[in-house]
Amino acid sequence: MTAERAINPNIFDVYADSSIVLPIVLANLMSDLLWRLSAAITPDPDPSPGFPPFLRGAQHIIDRHFTHLSPGKVAEINGTLDLETERALHGDDVITRATEVIVRNVRWRIDQGLFSGDDPLLDLIAGGHFPAYAYANIDVLHACRRLAGGSSRPEGITSCLDETALLAALLMTKPTEGIDGICILATPTHYSVLGWQGLDGWWFYGKHELLDQAAYRARVEERFGGDPDLGIHDRIDGLDRIISRRGTLDLAARRSSIPHDEIARVAEAVGRFMGAIPPALQQAIDDGIEVHEPSAFDSLFAQCLECDSAEKVRHHIRAVAQANGPASSAAQEVLACYRLLDIADPGAYVAAARRGTATAAARSEVRGVADALSIARGISLGPSVLGDRDRIAMPDETLHLRTGTDRDRALLIHVLLETPQSPLQTLMLDDDSIVMGDDWCISATTLEQVEAPASHLVRHRLSRPMRPQAPR
Repeated sequence: MTAERAINPNIFDVYADSSIVLPIVLANLMSDLLWRLSAAITPDPDPSPGFPPFLRGAQHIIDRHFTHLSPGKVAEINGTLDLETERALHGDDVITRATEVIVRNVRWRIDQGLFSGDDPLLDLIAGGHFPAYAYANIDVLHACRRLAGGSSRPEGITSCLDETALLAALLMTKPTEGIDGICILATPTHYSVLGWQGLDGWWFYGKHELLDQAAYRARVEERFGGDPDLGIHDRIDGLDRIISRRGTLDLAARRSSIPHDEIARVAEAVGRFMGAIPPALQQAIDDGIEVHEPSAFDSLFAQCLECDSAEKVRHHIRAVAQANGPASSAAQEVLACYRLLDIADPGAYVAAARRGTATAAARSEVRGVADALSIARGISLGPSVLGDRDRIAMPDETLHLRTGTDRDRALLIHVLLETPQSPLQTLMLDDDSIVMGDDWCISATTLEQVEAPASHLVRHRLSRPMRPQAPR
């Protein structure tokens, strides 16, 4: 595992390796904002059967405070991913399966009147592109809230995966009595959370849709004559990943870091709730699932459940990150997702920054240092949009928001100017950040040439060689 993958993953990164969801949940738990929202949740005096007492309150927070974006709006704000680039990174089979399921599901939902035929998603896919869905911690979602437009800004803008990670984190801030089990059901098109207590269950399908078992069965009866398989096809067509705090299960590959006893519990709970076990899950069980090494995140989740504040979660994740072993590597991913500069390899932020769609567009117009500095001058120097100068925004976020710290500006300048032949270093000091090439040194604060700083003044050094692009 590497910290780079958790910093700002896109939709296909998470589909290729769904364990990336786990550091997002824990990074949310590190946020003071999440705990402030949690403090507004009151227990339900009369919860539905199987509902933990804080579930409806957590759903209400997400419904009220976050705006869910359509695929078309995501493309408008974030731009689009190039599917050929994603194929080169993740493999043709991963991208082909994901897009085929998405197209099939969108057409089904258009036929059912559940999706707008005016949304450009299908046309984008046909043209080799996809809305640039990217996932991040709650503070990034909050910082980007102004991009949604409108006179009343929400706490953040979200997708289904963001909402899933937010709900999981909010529930972790509350007593866990009333939850026997919980898992994330993942398809290429959607992420949702299913939980259970005893013989009763609940399903958080997304904003404004929290169903108990009776409500779900009634829905299937009304729409599909009670046929559980049609209900499953409608809601989770293409189900091929199951995620829990204990790890992930890849149904297509029949590989899992979730142990067999937990897989059996999940299958029983899902089947009981939906009236049938989803065919892909049943097929994987029948064919035999290979369980490999347990998830390093499991112990982190167990320990963070004992924390009663964001500060204590941060302290614990930092302490584990400084130790040795698999849990340390997992904690480094959480810190990277939280965007702290104090990680073992801060150069991971450079690698993640290169993949931004807005950054790539800006880079295509840069012919030298003067062009990069002209772009940087359009970024107002201000406090961190993440609330801490030692947390860093990705250049795409900095370009969209038009504001950033000297650290944010420096990372932007770095990725605008670097080439495989001319690797750069970004040096972060107490009072400035410096981008350094072979024969120049630029202050991200003044955007002027400066002398190279003494080594003992450097708090963080960001450097990551670029690989030359292979010809297509």
